Amino acid sequence: MATHFPVQLIVPFLALSAAFFAASNNVLIRKGLDHGTRAEAIFISLCTSIFLYWFVLVSLGLAKEVWNVSALWFLGAGVLAPGAARILNVISLERVGVARTMPIAGIAPLFAVLLAMIFLDELFSFAVLIGVFLIVFGIYVLSREKKQNGKRFEKKDIFYPLGSALCGGFSLLLSKQGLAGMSPFVGAAITATAALVVVSLYIVVSKEAKREYPSRRLFFFAMLAGACMVGGFTLNFTALEMGDVSVAAPLFGTFPLFATFLSHFLLKEHITGRIWLAAVFMVCGVAVITLV
Repeated sequence: MATHFPVQLIVPFLALSAAFFAASNNVLIRKGLDHGTRAEAIFISLCTSIFLYWFVLVSLGLAKEVWNVSALWFLGAGVLAPGAARILNVISLERVGVARTMPIAGIAPLFAVLLAMIFLDELFSFAVLIGVFLIVFGIYVLSREKKQNGKRFEKKDIFYPLGSALCGGFSLLLSKQGLAGMSPFVGAAITATAALVVVSLYIVVSKEAKREYPSRRLFFFAMLAGACMVGGFTLNFTALEMGDVSVAAPLFGTFPLFATFLSHFLLKEHITGRIWLAAVFMVCGVAVITLV
């Protein structure tokens, strides 16, 4: 007798799969940083993802679907995240530090849930909010460093990671709106394209890119990262199309946990007790959202 995948688990499965690919993207970019700059790695990965998207769209005759009013939603989403959100993260890591940046930027799922309840009239659910809290707290524990290295920062700089989280939350909201009139794959292609424009402008203005030609190994890891980005975007948008933002967003927000475990195997980073504790909180959050 054939068994069928429970319908209520499809959206969580897609969102968690998207989180895995997003984590792979980040780890591969980190791997590429041994052979080049962050700006080069991000730029090459975005170019790779856009090439793959548009190659498929043109090959399957889907490019004409881009000329749709819903494309505006995805253009806005791409400008916000990963466009502006990634830039704000880079600035925040430099000015505020990792220990303060990651917990604050990690509350993007919370913003997404609250915005969805306000603007999309999604039903209020204590179970979802508890799940979001557990996941966000897990991100906080995961990102928290014992040492701050005595680094001081201006209080106003806290708006950089906070702005990144807001951009991420609003981006998901806009994407959900756009999915009402466009397929997830086409919407993801437009989002990635808009993000490339924003990131390219930042690279030019900030003069972060080197003048010498990037190494082959950087190209290799950055291109793999771009392929993972295609999987992450497409699966996340599919989850958003099929389910509520309040379910898909916090589950996708678990990607730092996947990134940590992947970095253990690919970057040989040690998994500490703090990481296991964070994993417990995040897994409990996923369970609450998925099963309650």
